[in-house]
Amino acid sequence: MSKLSIKYDKKYSSGFVLVTDNETNTNVLFESAPDNAFIGAKNDKLAFWIKSNEIKAYILNDGDKVRIVFSKDTTFPFVTAISLSNVSNLNLDNNSIVFEINNKKYEINTEDCTLALDANNNILVTLKNMHSTLYIENYNPKRLFSLLTISNRLYITYNQKIPEFSIQLYDDSEYTTLRPYRLGTQVVSTMPAAFESNPSKPKESRKIYFKINYDGSVPLTGSGYDISNNCNLYIALPDGFDLLQPPKIITMQAFNDNQSFAEYEFHRQDTINYVDGFCYMYVSAPFTVQRMLNMGFTVSASGNALTTDDFIYENVIVSSDSEMHAFSEQLTEEVKDTNLDE
Repeated sequence: MSKLSIKYDKKYSSGFVLVTDNETNTNVLFESAPDNAFIGAKNDKLAFWIKSNEIKAYILNDGDKVRIVFSKDTTFPFVTAISLSNVSNLNLDNNSIVFEINNKKYEINTEDCTLALDANNNILVTLKNMHSTLYIENYNPKRLFSLLTISNRLYITYNQKIPEFSIQLYDDSEYTTLRPYRLGTQVVSTMPAAFESNPSKPKESRKIYFKINYDGSVPLTGSGYDISNNCNLYIALPDGFDLLQPPKIITMQAFNDNQSFAEYEFHRQDTINYVDGFCYMYVSAPFTVQRMLNMGFTVSASGNALTTDDFIYENVIVSSDSEMHAFSEQLTEEVKDTNLDE
C-alpha cells in the first residue's frame, strides 16, 4: 500500500503537492481560491482560503492518506473546483473520484460532499455542511461499495423540526462537577473547577467529560434505522493563526434516554501545539434533511390536469412518506376558474 503525504510549494499559492512513493507527485490546486490563498503551515498542516474570509481548507496527513477539511461560516452550499496534475484515467465512480498516477490507482472519498467532474476534468466539490471532509487515499473497490450501501440514516422531512443537541462539560467522570461559566460559555482549563490538593498549579493536561443531550424531536431508533450509536462529537481547537484546527472526531457512547457521553484530554498552552482561545464543538449525526422545493408545472388545455413530465426539479433526497408541494409561477384563467390554486 502506497503512503500519501503533503508538502507546500511556494510556486503554488492556492494548493499543495501530493507526495506519493511511486516517483511522481501531483499538484492539488483549489481553482476557485483567491490570490494569496495560502494562510500558513504548522505541524505538517496547511491552511488555505477557498473564499476570502469565509471558507477555509485545512490539509493534513492522516496515516497513509491525506485529509482535506473545509470550514465555512454559513449553512449555504458552496461549490469549489480542484484540479490535479500528472494524473490519468480520472473518472467519477458513485460520488468518489478515481484516478491513476504512474499506473497506480488512488481515490478521493467523502461522506458529506457531492463530487462531480466538469468538462476540463476539474473536480467540483459541493460543500453542504459547515464542516466537510475529503480523503485522498489508495484505491479500494470494496470501500466504494461499502459507502454506497450505507442506508442507516434518519430522514427529516421538510415539515419536521430539525433535531438539536446541547453539550455540557464536566470535571469528573461521575458528571457531578460542571465546568465554570464565563459570559455564558463554559471554560475549559487544566485547572480543576473545584479545589484539589494543589489548586494553584495547573496540570499539563486534564480530561474533560461531555454530556450530550438530545431534544428527542425525532426518535433516533425507528423502523428501518438506528442511529443512536452512530453520532460523533467534533472539537475544533484554536491554532496560532487565530483560526481553528481541523476538528477532532470524538467517539460518543450510544444514546440512552436521549443522553450520550464522551471525553477528551485538553492540554496547557505551549504556544506551539496548544494555544488559548475559543474552541467549537458540535455533534455530527447521519441525518438527511428534505427541503421544500419551488417547482414549476404546466396546465393542460382543460385546466384540470397537471403534466408531471413538465416538473422542474433539482436533485434532492425525498422520503417515501412525505409530500412535495408545487406552485405555479403563472396561473392561467383555467386554473383560477377551477380553484386549483387554492
